[in-house]
Amino acid sequence: MTKLDITGMTCESCVARVKHAPEQVHGVHAAEVSYARGNARVALDAGVSADASIAAVTGLGYRARLADTPSPGIFRSPFAHSARRRATCNA
Repeated sequence: MTKLDITGMTCESCVARVKHAPEQVHGVHAAEVSYARGNARVALDAGVSADASIAAVTGLGYRARLADTPSPGIFRSPFAHSARRRATCNA
């Protein structure tokens, strides 16, 4: 499984959206998301890149990157809501 670091989840509703997004990507079998750890594990077909899964999550307004990728040096509070998520999040 490919591990992604996710920033910006604030509640279980966020977890459900983050889980659903990569599962809609061709070549993804399943996704497991942990709010407490701030990460997701994505089961990909052989030869499938994690890029589309990352794009699906970032398209929702969250930050996602491969877990072994160094941070770009910009810190964003995991409690910050974008205007897009504020309209749908129960937090």
